[in-house]
This record gives sequence, structure tokens and C-alpha cells, in this order.
Amino acid sequence: ETFTDTQWQAIFDEGDHLLVSASAGSGKTTVLVRRVIEKLKSGVGVDELLIVTFTEAAAKEMKERIQVALEKAVNEESDPERRQHFSRQLTLLPMAHISTLHAFCLAVIRRYYYLIGLDPVFRLLTDETERLLLQEEVWEALRDEKYAENETTFFELTRNFSSDRSDEGLTKVVMALFRFAQAHPHPKQWLQNLAENYQVSTSLAAHPLYQAEIKPAFIETLSHSVYLLQVSLDEMRDQSAFTKLAVLFEEEKNQACHLLEAIKSDQLERAYTLVQQLSFARYAGAPRKEEYKEQAAWLKQQRDAAKENLSAIQSFFTVTPDLMVEQMQKAQPIVTALAELTLEFMVALNQHKKNKGVLEFNDLEHDALAILQGEDQLGSEASIYYRQQFKEVLVDEYQDVNRLQEAILSWVRHTETEVGNQFMVGDVKQSIYAFRLADPTLFIEKYLDYENETGGRRIILAENFRSRSEVLHLTNYIFQQLMDEELGQIPYDQSAELVPGFPNFPESTYFAPELLLYEKGEKEEELLETPDLPEFTFDGKTEGELLMVALKIQQLVQEKFEIYDKKRKENRPVTYRDIVLLAPTRSNNLTLIDIFQKVGIPLEVSDAQNYFQATEVQLMI
Repeated sequence: ETFTDTQWQAIFDEGDHLLVSASAGSGKTTVLVRRVIEKLKSGVGVDELLIVTFTEAAAKEMKERIQVALEKAVNEESDPERRQHFSRQLTLLPMAHISTLHAFCLAVIRRYYYLIGLDPVFRLLTDETERLLLQEEVWEALRDEKYAENETTFFELTRNFSSDRSDEGLTKVVMALFRFAQAHPHPKQWLQNLAENYQVSTSLAAHPLYQAEIKPAFIETLSHSVYLLQVSLDEMRDQSAFTKLAVLFEEEKNQACHLLEAIKSDQLERAYTLVQQLSFARYAGAPRKEEYKEQAAWLKQQRDAAKENLSAIQSFFTVTPDLMVEQMQKAQPIVTALAELTLEFMVALNQHKKNKGVLEFNDLEHDALAILQGEDQLGSEASIYYRQQFKEVLVDEYQDVNRLQEAILSWVRHTETEVGNQFMVGDVKQSIYAFRLADPTLFIEKYLDYENETGGRRIILAENFRSRSEVLHLTNYIFQQLMDEELGQIPYDQSAELVPGFPNFPESTYFAPELLLYEKGEKEEELLETPDLPEFTFDGKTEGELLMVALKIQQLVQEKFEIYDKKRKENRPVTYRDIVLLAPTRSNNLTLIDIFQKVGIPLEVSDAQNYFQATEVQLMI
């Protein structure tokens, strides 16, 4: 195997916590496995490593790769002692801590359940329907109890969040709040502190939340607007064709500057007045000549971005600061009551699960954390055991870890006074699990801190060994337009770009990326003529797009479009099995299958929905 310098660094570096920012196709799994193998070769036992993966499939693949490498080491090693060491690792491998974090938490609970007084005989709720029914049962019982007691606060909450017809609105709010609380290391404390953000005694400007979060965001947003408009003015300087447009940009820059000064000096009443006076004239005055067309379009883009920032500030100042304070003071008791109700539901649900002898996946994390940190939250015998046991803690897909999971990891890795031993791999650009309450800011915080070697070090794997340079150039271009610090909290700069890493792919116009556009005709029923399908008729835009894709695939195969075969290490003609279709939704799977069958392209679709709507089943019915 050959590796780049940064890959070797990720394989061998130690002596500190390490964050590896690995772009798509950069070989992160190969690097992670090789790092583990090198640890084992240096004498570390596989039972002295904690390897956390995001999925069970990834853990299984990791174990299989390590097993293959160990078997090879046993066969090739001539030294009897080392061969015995590798053989022992093969024996220990099935029991090694190579798993999802949930599976590790389960192992912690099985071993140390007595530290939190947990009954060791429990059943894990793996069925989503059963889990939801259990929650619904507890919530309905609590809700009925509140109605029976004629509790005033509960009725106020119901009126505030629900309609006259049902109290479903309150149910949704409580469940959402419960879900958010469960992603925190200390959910009860988080709920109890929730209303603190609504405590305003004097002015909005003096509020800690405003000073810590809102004000810095305003300053950053307004500064960016001023910058965009100033850069545009610099671009127009000394060009008489843009004189009229420059006046417009100057006026809007002055508006942004005055507002920025008011925000910086905490003059929120003045800021409110200035926001009400904000005006954006029609974009006029740009020269119409062809020679200025590109420049004028760029200037409009800059101005639109500045306007969007200012509009975001406008959406905050919909009422006066004094009225905001009044609204927050009125909201505080409502938020307090809502948090208390959610906490009641949480306690009742936990008791109900305890009575039934069941645990949810989320309970595994909370119980494991309770075991590890101990009653005094200073660390238990379990934490001491794992910190001594694990020489290194390796975490895959670190961008998808949440605060609760990070807290668990903090009790099994070395303490701050010891040599760092946590190895984290991920890519914040690939963080797609916010709906599961993943917290990519954990990755970002370390990414920025470790740049200056504060608390650890970072390694960037930028080379992509999966795609041709033509694909990467296009991807970089698109991401540069879409990703910035405001959107993703990390700028898509040179350090984030995908770099071609495969030397066997010389650039060629033959491999230029294509954008296929389907334009719907005027008739309701579309007709597309092809040599193989002289009268292929279909309805609607979706069918037309899918047929266009199918015909393109057919063309690639028929023309023997060349691709690189990784196993054969040479180019060969593409086959149907080399091609993967990515779709935004599964709802069109049946249509997709139907069209590809008509065109004659073999297709395997995972999880095709609405089985009873399939043509064959409909005919039978």
C-alpha cells in the first residue's frame, strides 16, 4: 500500500488528541484500519483499543479488515513472539470494543449496572413502533391526569400551543422539547435552565444571551454587508459607466455602517429606528453594454448578498426592544411551565420503562454516562477502569457525534493532565444527521482549536482517490458558491477543497461533466423518439427526466465509455453494474423501475415503496 505524507502522519502520529479532517474519497477508512494495525504491530492489544463507528455495518467491516491484516501478519511473521502476539489478537478480536457507541454503552451497563442501581435484566426497545406507543401511552396518562385535576397551568399551555379542536399542538411541542433534552448530557438540568434565557430585568442589551450570541452575530452579519458593498464600490471606482450605480451602493453601505455602529454601542432603540428606515431602491443604473454585462451581474450578486444580510437583521427588529423585553417577561412563566411539564413526562416515562424492564437506545447513553461520571460527577471506578484499559480511543464519523456522546467519550479517554489519546476522523461537510441531533460544532471547535495545537492537533486529508479531476473541479466550484462560514461555520477555502489524488486520470474533454436538462413540452402528453423506442409516450416531467437518464446510461454502455477498474488497475468499458443512481426521494422508485424495464436496463432498487402499487401487483388485484 502507498500513502501520502499526510496519510502516513494520520497513521503514525501520537502523543496528543488528533483530529483528522478527511474529505470524501480520501481513504479515511483505509488510514483508520492501517493505524489500528500499526498499533497492534507495536505491541498494543486489540482489547486495549476502543474503536467507535457510526453504524454496525461499519464496525463489522472494520473487524473484517483487521482480521485479514492479522491473518496475513501471522502467516508472514518469522519471529515466534510476534507471531504469538498476532495469534492472540485474532483470538481477542471477536470480543474487542469495535462497535457503535450504543453497543459500547450497553457493554458498560452490563459490566457496571450496580453503580446506578439498574436491574441487569432488561430488554432493549429496538422496534420503533413499540417505542412510540410506549411514549404515547405515558403522555396520554399524564395528560388525562392534568385534565382531571383541572390544573390551571396545563390549560394555559394547551390554549397557548393548541387549537380549539385538539391539544395536538402541545403534544408536538413537548415531544420535540423532550427529544432535544435527551441529546444533552444532563437533560433535567437543561430543561430546568431553559427559562433563564427569558429572564430580563432591565434592557435587552444587558441580557447575557444577547451579548453572548445575538450581538456578535449581528456584528458579523453587518460587517459582511459593509465589506460586500465596499468591495463593489472599489470595483466601480474610476469607471464612469457605473457612476449612477455607485451612488446606490454608497447609500446602502452608509445604512449598514450606521446600523453597525448602533449595534456595537448597544443603542438598540436607535438600531430599531434605523432598521425601520432601511430601504432598498430598485437595482438600476447598471450599464447595458455587452462589455459590462459580466461585471454588472457580479455587482448585483454582491448587492443581493448584502441585502439578504440586512433583511435578516430586519426580521429580528419587528417590534421595539422595550416590547421585546415585555414579551420575554410574559413568555418566561409559559416556558417554565412547559419545561416542567416535559420534565414530568420524562420522569414518568423513565419510571414506566423501569416497571416494564425496558430501555431505549438513548437510555443506554444516559445510563452509561451516569455510570462513568459517578454520583459526584468526578469519575467512577468504571471510568478509571476504561481509562487504564484503553491505550487509544478511535472515533469514526466524528462530525455526527452529539454533546451527550462527547461527554461519554470524555470519561474513557485520558484526562487533560495526561497525554492525549483520542483519534477522531470525520468531515464536517458530510454532516447530514442534524435531524438526529448530531452536533457538528464539536468537530468545528476542535478543528479551529487544533489549528493552533490548543488541546490537540489536526491533520487534513484533502486528496480524493475516488473521482476524476473533472468531477472534483466541478464539485469545488459548486461548493464554493454554496458553502461559507455563515452557512456551515467553516469556509470552503483552499484547505477544504477536494484535491485530485489519483495519478492515473489524465484530464480530457472526453470526461467533461454533463448537465442534462429536461424541458417539458407544451402538450400534456410527451413523446420522445429514439432509435430503440420509436414511440415512447409518457406523462409529466418526472417520467421525462427518468427516461432521459435511462437513455444516457444506455448510450454510455453502447459506446463503451471507459472507466478505471481499481482491481484490474486498468481502463475498461463501463457496464450497467458500475452505475449508481442517486435520487432525492424514494417516492418515484416504482416509476423508475417501470421506465428502466421498458428501456431494457437491468436495475436493482433498494426499498422500493408502495409494493401494492407495482404494475404486476395491480394486475393481480
